[in-house]
Amino acid sequence: MTRSAIQRRAPLRSRPKPPEPKERVRPPVMPLQHCRGVYREASGAAPAIPKQVMTRDQRIRDSANGEECTVRLPGCPCRPDMTIWSHYRGSAGGKGAGLKASDRAGAYACTYCDAVYDGQRQRPAGMTKAEVDLAWHEGHIRSLLKLEQKGLL
Repeated sequence: MTRSAIQRRAPLRSRPKPPEPKERVRPPVMPLQHCRGVYREASGAAPAIPKQVMTRDQRIRDSANGEECTVRLPGCPCRPDMTIWSHYRGSAGGKGAGLKASDRAGAYACTYCDAVYDGQRQRPAGMTKAEVDLAWHEGHIRSLLKLEQKGLL
């Protein structure tokens, strides 16, 4: 049995040509201008700040062993065997994406208070986030005084 080629009855429809891509116009490179101690692009956008590796001080972190919690949130067990060095979680202390804050920006906190401050545990009833942050900052000041007494600062 021999087969014959299939014959098309209707002509092929022509497809419209896609539009040619427009040429991208790049903005001109603006020179940097000095503005109040910061170099800014002439467009006004501030350049990205490079990450800085914070210095670590193992002595400060080890000094938390056996200390009292200085944050003292309601419900705090205040057990010296649970105290750790809690790092500040704001960018002013050197924290960034993938970076922990400097060891000098911290407080003696029990694991309960640290978990509440970091948002891993629910805040005590009636406390706002601002009040938790304030309690942590007060604990930071108390911790700095203790570090100064120990001769670590």
